[in-house]
Amino acid sequence: KRQHQMLQTGAFYIRRGSTTDIARRTEIAQMMQENGLKTYETVPLAKATMDDLDKKLLQEYFNNLNVCDNEPNMFLMEALGFIAEADNGEYLPTIGGMIIFGKNPSIFLPQCHVKLKSSEGITHITGNIFSMINQTLEKIKNILTDDTYPYDAVEESMANAMLHRDYLDISRGIVVEIKDNCIEISNPGALVAGNVTLRYMRDNNPKRRNPWLYQRLLIMDYKRHFLRAGTGLFRIKEAFVERGKVKFINLGSRNLFKVIFPR
Repeated sequence: KRQHQMLQTGAFYIRRGSTTDIARRTEIAQMMQENGLKTYETVPLAKATMDDLDKKLLQEYFNNLNVCDNEPNMFLMEALGFIAEADNGEYLPTIGGMIIFGKNPSIFLPQCHVKLKSSEGITHITGNIFSMINQTLEKIKNILTDDTYPYDAVEESMANAMLHRDYLDISRGIVVEIKDNCIEISNPGALVAGNVTLRYMRDNNPKRRNPWLYQRLLIMDYKRHFLRAGTGLFRIKEAFVERGKVKFINLGSRNLFKVIFPR
C-alpha cells in the first residue's frame, strides 16, 4: 500500500500512524527527492523573473566553464537547474539559481539571511550565498579586531552553515552571535540522518544535505570557502587548540546545528 498519493485536488497525503494527513512542504520535497523526481533547488520560483538574477555573475560562472557567449546560455542554465520553464513557456529562476545568483534572494526566500548579533547591535545580512559569506566574515573581523584569531576556522564554519543548512525551513536564517567570551554560529538543519557529531568530525566524505548546491558552488569558489565545507570538523578544533575548546552541538529535536568558538 502506497504511503502517499496525490489526489485530484493536487494535495499530497501521508500516513501518520493510523490516520491520513496532508503532507507538509518538507515531507513533499523529501518524497520527491527519494523518488528522484526533483531536488528542492530546481523548483521554479513563480513570483520571480529572470531580471532577479545577476547576469554578470551568471556570465562569470559560464566563463569558468569555458562557455564564452555574450549572454548567459539559456540551454545550459536550464540543464544546470538555474532556471526552469513555466507552464506558460516563460523561464523562471529556480530556488537554487536564486540562492547562488539572485540579486536579493531574501525577497523570495526569507530564510536566506544572516542575523549578526554583537555589542554593536543587530545586523541583517542578505544577498546571494557568496555575498553573504563575504559580508559576514568582514563584519566579524571588524568587530573582533584581533589579527591572531583563527579566522580560517570561523570561515569554514560559516561555509558549513550556509552550504548545509536546511533551506526547507523558511522560518529561520543563520545566526551569528559575538559575545564577550565566545562566538556562536547556528543554522537550521541538524546533521543529516546517520551522521552523529563524533563520526561527522572524523569523516572526510560525510553525507551532504545539499549536494546539488555544493557541486555548483565549486565553480565560483575563488576564495575556497566551500571546497572544504563538511570534510571533517577536527581541523576547526585544531585551529583553536591554544585558545580553548570548540563545541559542536547537534540539536535534532530543534533541527539546529551550532558551533561555539572561544574568544
